[in-house]
Amino acid sequence: MRIGRNAPCWCGSGLKFKRCHLRREHEPPVGHQELVDRIRAAEVGLGCFHPEAPENCSGEAIQSHSITRSGGLSEIAEEGHVMSLYADYGVFLRTQGDVEPRRVSVRKASSFPGFCAQHDSSTFAPVEQMPYSPCERHAFLTSYRALCRELFVRMRAGGWRDLDRGMPLAAQVDFQRAVSAKEAERHLALRSLYLLKSDYDSALRANDFRRMSFYSIELASSPDVLLAGR
Repeated sequence: MRIGRNAPCWCGSGLKFKRCHLRREHEPPVGHQELVDRIRAAEVGLGCFHPEAPENCSGEAIQSHSITRSGGLSEIAEEGHVMSLYADYGVFLRTQGDVEPRRVSVRKASSFPGFCAQHDSSTFAPVEQMPYSPCERHAFLTSYRALCRELFVRMRAGGWRDLDRGMPLAAQVDFQRAVSAKEAERHLALRSLYLLKSDYDSALRANDFRRMSFYSIELASSPDVLLAGR
């Protein structure tokens, strides 16, 4: 490929070629520690997801539970802990790409930095401080935090285009094709999530949950595994 230094880069990043893939194959490859640092940076909060934020926020986002602690995680906990499938870069290196179960405190399990303490407490008190009831309000609040967690994960999932540093050109092309496909899927998912959250935010502001449709199943005993998703 013959591309001018000031021409748009072939990878589609929007940067000039000289500031993107020019001499990319001669750059030092991405090291393990840099990958670990990037993954940890992606776990940092983006602020409170409440529709009234940042007004009336009590500070930085705390670890909000996508599965309620009372009546949820507490039901499957042993000595205040649950087993969770743990997967970070260090685990992947040690297990050759597998995940491993690990004891996690109920306080940290199934959580993400999604709401400030004030909005998390005031918004989700009905499902955290009272038994779950099969009603529109409780169904809404249960799914709202799961929706916000999905949005948080998708928002933090980008920014990996430069991981082809040190690769030969053919490998760079293959890598950028895969990244472009993944980014296209992420943007579609984000658009859907933003639209859905807009509807949820409107209902939360109006304190009107009549549009909420749900299906409730009562189990005879506590299950061994709990998941939250949309």
